[in-house]
Amino acid sequence: MNWLKKKEWSPYAAGGLVGLLNWFAILTVDPLGVSTTFARTAAMIEKIFAPNHVANLPYFVKYGPRRK
Repeated sequence: MNWLKKKEWSPYAAGGLVGLLNWFAILTVDPLGVSTTFARTAAMIEKIFAPNHVANLPYFVKYGPRRK
């Protein structure tokens, strides 16, 4: 395990480890990303000014603010 304590890693080894971590994250976490957060935030803001518009748009119905 001395290779973990090296000051510099090989870019190929580091890239391979990042790739393995990425696959693990994709297989264990659903969904992975933040794009839905932007849609939910936009829907929350727009809901203040035009609640009927948000309620009728299919995109905001699917990805809009979460209801508790």
